[in-house]
Amino acid sequence: MRLRLLIAVAAAALVGAGPAQVTAAPAVEGASFGQGSVFSIGAPIGAKDVTESEAPLFVTGTLSVDFHSDPASGCAALAGCMYAGTMVYRPSGGQLLQASYRMHGRRQRVATVILGSLGSSTGDEFYARVTRQVAGAGPAVCADATPAGGFLSARRAGSRFVFDLVQALTSTRCAGPVPADLEGAAPALTLSLPTRSGTHADLRMTRSFAGHGFAGTVTSTLRVTVGTSSASASANSPTPPGLHLHRVRDVQRAVTVAAETGALTFDVRGTPDAAVCILLDSCGLTGRLTLRPGLVGVTGNIAAVGPARRSESYFARALFGQRVRGVAVSGGLIWARAGTMTSSLHQATACVDTAPAGSGSLSLASGNGRLRAGYGLAGDLFASSGSLRSRCPGPQIAARLTLASGSSPRAALSAKTATIVLRAGPAFQDDGYVVTPRGQLSLTLRFGGVSQQLFSAPGP
Repeated sequence: MRLRLLIAVAAAALVGAGPAQVTAAPAVEGASFGQGSVFSIGAPIGAKDVTESEAPLFVTGTLSVDFHSDPASGCAALAGCMYAGTMVYRPSGGQLLQASYRMHGRRQRVATVILGSLGSSTGDEFYARVTRQVAGAGPAVCADATPAGGFLSARRAGSRFVFDLVQALTSTRCAGPVPADLEGAAPALTLSLPTRSGTHADLRMTRSFAGHGFAGTVTSTLRVTVGTSSASASANSPTPPGLHLHRVRDVQRAVTVAAETGALTFDVRGTPDAAVCILLDSCGLTGRLTLRPGLVGVTGNIAAVGPARRSESYFARALFGQRVRGVAVSGGLIWARAGTMTSSLHQATACVDTAPAGSGSLSLASGNGRLRAGYGLAGDLFASSGSLRSRCPGPQIAARLTLASGSSPRAALSAKTATIVLRAGPAFQDDGYVVTPRGQLSLTLRFGGVSQQLFSAPGP
């Protein structure tokens, strides 16, 4: 039960959900997020004989990246090969979530690793110190730290689950390689299920990398130990004393992005406050970021949730655009990696680059006669939620910020497809930067059939 509630809260945070979406969240268990990343969160709907457990992960050591501009891999576009620096991640610990279930007569096991304190302002940080050689003026220094950690997806290797720690990294406001550049160079945590208390993993290593204008080494001194697991909780276990469970009906329609046009741009300039911009080496920087989300094929759902005593058809009417008393309709789409971010910036010399855009979310809600949508980053679930960045320096885009929003008449839910135009949000400030969003996205959403699930949820 604790595992499912944790996932529910995390998934709701991604799309700015209210209470209705929290109760809908168990539908994400075992689901695919975005393009290519499968999160083994828990047992899928319809599974039998479910047991779940949580165990703390005790982590010591650091993961550091030393890098420099590399002419052989094209650093000329990145301000003329002027950058060198170090990035360091020191995990504070984590959790290992395991689940076992029976599906179609076969026993299955899944696992998820969380690094850092999910949703906490005191979670892990990723530090960077980068120098930029300035002709005739000596080096300028950018020093920055941003949140890191989050859920790590697993790769299956026979009976083992492999968690690539590069997923825990993010990008700072300083220039440097993005996490995708370090894939294959960072260590991986390999676990066999079930993983017992006391299991130890030595992740110490040093590997080289080169590409996209930078070269260097990744050094890990990390060691991971699995702590004592909580007692496995069966899906059929008795309700703890004092906890009241209510039967809930969750009726959903699948939503897929069928078409996308347009782009969001961000006009960027370094803050005029010299006391701030000198710390991030953003003084005098100007230029533009261009985000092309690339969401075609990304899937999610929109749901109506309420007491199980009400019929499926009662909630389904709301999902098809009818006004139904006491029913809130909301949901969204979540992706781990999609689209690109292009930087074209100038600071004495030009820095031009294109990198993967990373994670994001599209929230959906029906109310007051409108179907509303909001596009933003993926909250606390992925480390890259704050790293809408390229390899050039630049601002961080806050995970809680709605980058673009729009709406269509609620009646659009009655059709198989609906087009919503999302327009860029207001200007904002980031440490060392002033950012003005522009542009718009036009998304065509394709709605699928109706499905439902019944589950128990705590309540008054």
